[in-house]
Amino acid sequence: MQLEDTVIIVTGASRGLGARMARAFVDHGASVVCSARTASTLEAFVDDLDGPGSALSVPADVTSWDDAQRLAARTLDRYGRIDVLVNNAGVSDRGLLDGAEPTVNELPVDVWETVLRTNLDGPFLCTKAVLPSMLDADAGRLVHMSSAMGLEGRARRSAYAASKFGLEGFHESLAAELEGTGVDSVVLEPGGWRRHERLLTGAVGREPTVTAGPGGDRGAGGSTGGRRGGKTAAATLRPRGSEPSHGASTVGLMLDSRPSRRNTSSAVSRASRGRPARGSVRSGRGGVPVRSRCAPRAPR
Repeated sequence: MQLEDTVIIVTGASRGLGARMARAFVDHGASVVCSARTASTLEAFVDDLDGPGSALSVPADVTSWDDAQRLAARTLDRYGRIDVLVNNAGVSDRGLLDGAEPTVNELPVDVWETVLRTNLDGPFLCTKAVLPSMLDADAGRLVHMSSAMGLEGRARRSAYAASKFGLEGFHESLAAELEGTGVDSVVLEPGGWRRHERLLTGAVGREPTVTAGPGGDRGAGGSTGGRRGGKTAAATLRPRGSEPSHGASTVGLMLDSRPSRRNTSSAVSRASRGRPARGSVRSGRGGVPVRSRCAPRAPR
């Protein structure tokens, strides 16, 4: 990853995938603004970071518009710009219910509301807070952490599936709105690599690879810069499996190049899109969401 002089906000950064991403970004030279609800846990995590980059702790509740605005303002005050927002903070109905998986009939209303507020309102509020500065700079990247359940629901997971379906729709609408700007929207489904690779390609255990876009640019979901007027390639990611670091490395592929100043490319038409596999990346570059699959595809 080439992340020197890149300013990245990561929500839900104090533990799990968010913590692994934040640590990887700092290790590769980025300036990372780490955000989570519990200030003491977040500050302890940030104090433990040690790398060529830098880290700033900004406690925030992503379901609060005031907190989202404060997160953006603190980042701009410290670094002067926001290059990337990673909307990672999230909760699940199963997590809130100590592993229980109730039916819709059994699901507590307050659990439904908490999941939707965190997983759907949170990305909207944080995106809305950072977007003005990105549009003013005509450059930026919005990364949304989704799930395979945002593509196909599952019994007894209605709240989580609904929140991730909503996030997928939010990304696609946002990508269309950003057509012709220098700001990208990217969605990532980071889990369940092995089962879906076996079903779709029979290819399990391969090294991660990313196809080249037009002109040889490497990127995920066609998310590298420097292309004007051409077509954007859908990248292919082949992860090795569900190692703890795979999410950080996959997002790193998306951030390997700084966002371009203007996106005017035309990508794959909506009518031609298929359902992506788990562990895939889709970019809204040029305003048309691009879906990646676990089999190589040549640029159109």
